[in-house]
Amino acid sequence: MTERSGGLADAADAEPRIEVGLATDVGRMRTGNEDSIICEPLESSLVAARGLFCAVADGMGGHAAGEDASSLAVKVARDVFYAGDGRGDPLEALRFAVAEANAAVYEAGAGTTGRDHMGSTLTAAVLLNGRVLVGHVGDSRCYLVQEDAIYQISRDHSWVAEEVAAGRMTPEQARISPRRNIITRALGLRPDVDVDAYEAEIEPGTAVVICSDGLHGLVSDDEITAYVRRLRPADAVDALVQLANDRGGPDNISVVVARVLGDGADEADTQRGMRILTEASMPTELVARVEPVTRPAPMPTPSPAPPAIPPAPAVPGAESAAAAGALVPAAGNGAGRGLAPRQPASGRKGGVALIVVIVVLVVLGGGLGYVLFSMFGLGG
Repeated sequence: MTERSGGLADAADAEPRIEVGLATDVGRMRTGNEDSIICEPLESSLVAARGLFCAVADGMGGHAAGEDASSLAVKVARDVFYAGDGRGDPLEALRFAVAEANAAVYEAGAGTTGRDHMGSTLTAAVLLNGRVLVGHVGDSRCYLVQEDAIYQISRDHSWVAEEVAAGRMTPEQARISPRRNIITRALGLRPDVDVDAYEAEIEPGTAVVICSDGLHGLVSDDEITAYVRRLRPADAVDALVQLANDRGGPDNISVVVARVLGDGADEADTQRGMRILTEASMPTELVARVEPVTRPAPMPTPSPAPPAIPPAPAVPGAESAAAAGALVPAAGNGAGRGLAPRQPASGRKGGVALIVVIVVLVVLGGGLGYVLFSMFGLGG
């Protein structure tokens, strides 16, 4: 089942306006969904006062425990953030909300049979006054999509991310590593947790994307950019979930897209239901499993008959070489061509030679008879 929501703030509301889409899906391989997503309704008075709060959490510890952990994480973080009086630093308020979510997940799992190892990632973002504030623990991600560029705001708390940062692994190797699912920081594992906090400016046309690793593990950053830029948020999240499922969907898939709108020109940049024009590339681990396509060999094009080659001029000494069984150049004028044995003389040339021999014998015979007649006086 895919959950989705979207809408625009009223035109009378203060600019900028925001359009939101969110979706979560069990995927193709799991029997339950351990992901949780939340986004405050745009019409809520809390959004106008404190900003738009959205979050994605990816639970761990088995079906029931993981689902409980992620659900608790997003709800506690949302409630704690909005419970503040708004007079302090909103970024620190978000950091505190994520820390309180960690404490809640830890307390819910500590000493409880079957739930003592439960935990969750949590990536929460607040859109407020032309800024996005991010509180983050784990390997879910927050991106900014601006124009045709994408920026990953959060840093993955995972073993492969640390290897890439240390220069011992490339991003391509990290994507297919068998250890890519090992995370180094999560909610609920300890009473306290270090929360990363980030802040960035946003402007009309900018989209904030939050997703679990069930999406970014199968869909590239460039593909996320293409879908978010070409589709409205509610359609983009569905299309991204479908793409991950088409590539196997081995994990739960969750994504939130919140796009800041300005004037009508911004809204015209995206179209509902429009097919993506860019060709989606496949991750390396999936490409390796694609069977090669055997194509029939093209039929050779008949070549025109070569022009007749005139007989080669006689080569001095060639006859003697042929008699000795040597090889002489084949007729033709191409350098580096192959060598061929010379052909025997024709029958006509053999008849001429025989006549010459007979004449010689006749001449020799006549001379020999004259000598004998002279020696024995037979001539009279």
